[in-house]
Amino acid sequence: MAGLVTDTMISTVIMKLFGDLGTRATFCQDGDLTWGGVLQMTWSNPDDSGVRLRGDPNFSGDLELDFWEIQVAIGPTLQLDGLSIYGGPFLHFVQGDMDLEGRTVDSGVTQLVESKADIKEESMVGGYGGLQLYIDEKSYWYTECQFTGNAWGLGTGIVWIF
Repeated sequence: MAGLVTDTMISTVIMKLFGDLGTRATFCQDGDLTWGGVLQMTWSNPDDSGVRLRGDPNFSGDLELDFWEIQVAIGPTLQLDGLSIYGGPFLHFVQGDMDLEGRTVDSGVTQLVESKADIKEESMVGGYGGLQLYIDEKSYWYTECQFTGNAWGLGTGIVWIF
């Protein structure tokens, strides 16, 4: 059995303010099977002006979005020759708000439009599964699926370590 091993990553980019913070840890390892967990948080506060609404060519306005999300997951990873398969349960928390302000013209009359909404997860319990196929010592291809009772996501990519 191995001790606690952590791998922490921090990145901040994309738009005006977008960032994430996360850590993952290996709790134990027995042969080809490893057990671990991950904790990651993402936050975003983009401002977008010049927003258009589908179905209303006369609308013009501004949208402000402010939200954060946290994922906490645990699970096993099975490491085979050149392939890792992983999965398990997770908790997914989302909180935020959205503000839309603009104007539209209807029959020659300008109307002000304002809308505010809270953003919150509808189902915070879910699961994930994925695999990594090692191409060589410095690169691998991965694909992963995440789902809750009300949402799902699928991602794939290639990682090159330099």
